[in-house]
Parts: sequence; C-alpha cells; structure tokens
Amino acid sequence: MNCKVLTALASCFVLGLLTASARAEDVGSVEIVKADARLVQKLVQDPGSTVPRAFVQTVTPPEGQLFLVVWLDLKLTMGKDEDDDDLVRIEEQSIGLVGPDKNLQTSLGRCTRDGRFFTYSGDFSHYGKPERETVPWDLVFVVPAKGRTFELKLGAASQALKVTEAVLPTIPRTAHATFQVKRAAIVDTLPGKMRLGNLEGPQGEATTQIESLTSRYAVVQLIIKPKASNFDDNFQFNSFDIGLLFGTQVYVPPVGYIAYDEFTPYGNTYTSEQDAAGDFAALEATIIYPLPGKVSKFKVLYLLEPVAEGAISK
Repeated sequence: MNCKVLTALASCFVLGLLTASARAEDVGSVEIVKADARLVQKLVQDPGSTVPRAFVQTVTPPEGQLFLVVWLDLKLTMGKDEDDDDLVRIEEQSIGLVGPDKNLQTSLGRCTRDGRFFTYSGDFSHYGKPERETVPWDLVFVVPAKGRTFELKLGAASQALKVTEAVLPTIPRTAHATFQVKRAAIVDTLPGKMRLGNLEGPQGEATTQIESLTSRYAVVQLIIKPKASNFDDNFQFNSFDIGLLFGTQVYVPPVGYIAYDEFTPYGNTYTSEQDAAGDFAALEATIIYPLPGKVSKFKVLYLLEPVAEGAISK
C-alpha cells in the first residue's frame, strides 16, 4: 500500500471522526422541573406484547441491585436542526446516572407510569415547540440495593435524586384508571363492510358477516375512566391489553373490536388526552371475545390484573 493510499485512508478516518463528533452534539437544552424516583424489585417487560398470550415476563436485576425508575417533567429550550426546524436533542452519551465512582451509567430502558418496561438505548428528542409547559420523560437504571441518593444528568442539566419511599415489588399496572362493564351479550355473527372492486358509492359497499365454526362471541362494552396519565401526557391502552377470565383458569384474549357498527379483527388503541385542567375524558370500548362454552360470569383483566367483574346477559 503506497503513501497516497495511506494518506487518503487517514483523511477519511479523521473526517469520519469529525462527522461523528458533529452528530453527537446536543441540540437545545432541557431543565428538569420535576423528578419522581422509585426503587423497584421487578419490572414487567413490554406486557402489551405478551398479555394476548396470557403471560407477563418479569425482569429482576442482579443480586444486590434494584431498578431505579425516574419519571421526569422537562422544560425545553429549543434549538435548530440542519433544516432550521425547532428541535431539542440530548445525545445518549449525555444522559445517565452519576454513581459514587463519578462514572456516568447510561439508562437501560424506559418505564411508563403503569409499569410497562421497555429496553431502550438512545437519545432524547423532541421536534417542534411543545403544547404544554413541560414534557414527560422516563428512564430506568440498575443501582445498588442500599443506595438512596443519586445524581441524574441530562445534557447540561443535573438533578439530585433521593428516594424516601419503600422499595416497590413492581410498578402497579392498574392504578391509573377504573374499569366498568356497561354491557355484555352473546352474538352469533359479527358485522363488517367491504368495498367491491372499484365500484364507487353505495353500490360498491357490501356487508359482511363473520361466523365461528367453534364458538359464539361475547360483545363486552367497557367504560374506562382514566385517573392519571400512563403514556406521556395521555392515558392510552390497546384492546389486546384487556382479556376475560372465566372461573380461575380460562383466560380469553380478544379477537377484535367493534367501532361504527363494524367488526375489525385487530387491536385498537384508545387514547384520552389530558385537558388544560389535568382531567381526562372517559373512554368507551366494545371488544369481542370468543366464548369458551356455556359460561356467564367473568372477570375483566387489564394487563393480566383484575379490574372489574361482569356477567353475560341471556
């Protein structure tokens, strides 16, 4: 390899370092307005993906360690991206927990206020000016079990954390809303619609019916009244988060939902946005379940925890 090639490679390497360094700079800044920290023995890994299969996966830190879950309210000072759009971005290497050794421990994930833990490693980014004075964010760390005071770093901002509450077995999953069964009834078929080819107007709209060869269906109408946010500023859930328990062992996940008099064989996300007074509107969901035989009474399970009881009308 001649000198010209080596020189070219060295130039590319230096240019790459400079480019990476430029990409790694924070944009804008944050102020930590509020920090709420909890020490937890176990976290539930992404229950939304496992609950339809009737199980949850708990995660326990190594012996002598606990999870530190931190929920934040941040005030943003906007910067500009390369297109001159408003942006706040705090790079991953600028986010962490300062330990006794003064080293920065990076976050290993995020955890919603109703206990949904997700492994995540990355930056904090917020595009556009926020609608509210503060925006929420959450972080998860592993810390020594005897530790109670910590220092959080988020870009140029820092916040002393002191945990005074008792260690939690896990984050409660059902404390943010109440659930009520408004109606539960048996149906043999489920209504739907479909568009016939390229036909336009009413003549191209056909009705459909879904029939089961193995069971009838229970149509369960639920009223959900949020008490606090669980996803950012909103209360949010998916219909697949809610199952029925018949007796003590028969768990039935939903097969779909009904909206606008039409059955859809998928999950649906329901969201109640927090208003200026901090209140939430009630949500109504009509969810469809297959009936496991001649049953009537059931329990409603949200993320596999009981939240209400009901009975199917004859």
